[in-house]
Amino acid sequence: MSVACGRHGIVLMKSLSLVSLFLLSFLLFACDDDEPAKPSDQEPPDTTKVSPCVTNFDPTDWPAATISFKEDIKPLLRTNGCSSIYCHGGAHAYNMLTVEQILDAGPQAEALGMCGVERGNPDNSYTIWKIEGRPEISDERMPRFRDPISAEDLALLRTWIEQGAPDN
Repeated sequence: MSVACGRHGIVLMKSLSLVSLFLLSFLLFACDDDEPAKPSDQEPPDTTKVSPCVTNFDPTDWPAATISFKEDIKPLLRTNGCSSIYCHGGAHAYNMLTVEQILDAGPQAEALGMCGVERGNPDNSYTIWKIEGRPEISDERMPRFRDPISAEDLALLRTWIEQGAPDN
């Protein structure tokens, strides 16, 4: 292997070294704690615990459901980025892919003795608190790094909870 000699070769090698140093510095320092963790970087959630928040849905206990989880709530969560793998759709402490996961308490809700969603009670559902950005919440309002959820979407979510948060 031959190395370029002379003034032009040295300038080229210095330029390549500087570019390499810049790229290495960028890679080392570009990541920060605000960047969402990839699902493979985290431990999977413990699925063996039984949560008092996850209760069976008995349709006789609730008004007839006009809101569908599958047709209304799941698309709402997807549209607002809530169920993406970077928010609550991967191996995170609180997931929003199924009704059971939404009912359950993530660490922030658990710290306040709350559930993610309390069937029939949107005002005592931590998910609603996070979306509304109430002062009692930990961290920031949700969805993070996005515009707030529209009043119509929030009303739809609240109505679904008032109807018992059915898995329909």
